[in-house]
Amino acid sequence: MDQTAPKPRKPNRIERIKEAQGIELHPERNLMGVLANTEPFALAYLWIAIELNYNLVVFHICKDAKAIISALSMFVPRYHTVVDISGDKVVDSRVNFTKLITTGSEDGVLALLDLSKIPAWVRAGTTRRLIDSVMPDRIIGPKDSLGLLFSGSKYGISFIASVSGDFYNRSIVKALRSRRFGIDPSDINAIDISIMLDGNSHICSITEYMWLERAEIKVIEKGFVPRSINNISIMSGGRFNRDSIGNSKLIEAYAKSNFISKDYALNELERRKDFLERAAISGNAKTDFIERYHEIV
Repeated sequence: MDQTAPKPRKPNRIERIKEAQGIELHPERNLMGVLANTEPFALAYLWIAIELNYNLVVFHICKDAKAIISALSMFVPRYHTVVDISGDKVVDSRVNFTKLITTGSEDGVLALLDLSKIPAWVRAGTTRRLIDSVMPDRIIGPKDSLGLLFSGSKYGISFIASVSGDFYNRSIVKALRSRRFGIDPSDINAIDISIMLDGNSHICSITEYMWLERAEIKVIEKGFVPRSINNISIMSGGRFNRDSIGNSKLIEAYAKSNFISKDYALNELERRKDFLERAAISGNAKTDFIERYHEIV
């Protein structure tokens, strides 16, 4: 009998790309760190926002926003195709995530770590065409790509972006309109929610925006005088604003998309908050646990 040892298995295409580019599959993610520092109501709100394909921009000062972006990515449904164009070389291990990074070579070749049968190599000048051809449900990217993200939202591609800089005591919309971000003025209404992190990279404020161009502007009465509002504070000073959530476009959109009343939508927000609190107590806040929420509750 032939006792020769079997030949070693050759690495597949994805493994070869990973080895060549030093890309790592992100280990199983969990929410424990973020749950410990963020009011569960705020995370429940952001969870629903991501399900509704709302566009989120995370603003931070000194430390990076990787922990928050990682936590938010756990709320992305498995059936959504996601392209991650952030600069690091770590990709989410779930099959719906695709990583696009630069190789650092002179010709600027891009490596595409493909977990869903998408071509492996493209040129730097074709990044936009790649995204247009793939048409993902969501893009995760840095501030350098804000122009691309905001313009792509017109075609139904939502995004989660992180931006570093001192944005305190400044209007987020005015800051985004500055030329440094490359956002066309007509695309500024793509932002749905801004998230501000404090110096410790914890969520300290969340603001929701409404736009006349998207038929989202609400009219309220202040002293019998009609007044339109285009943003509401969902969280400020690290505290969730329960009084303002009733005017949230997110609650109204969730109610309409599920054919339920606003009261039922608010109850769903409460259920998700309780679910996250139980996850924090049990220490079980992994990706599959979040994905199985509708089976568990």
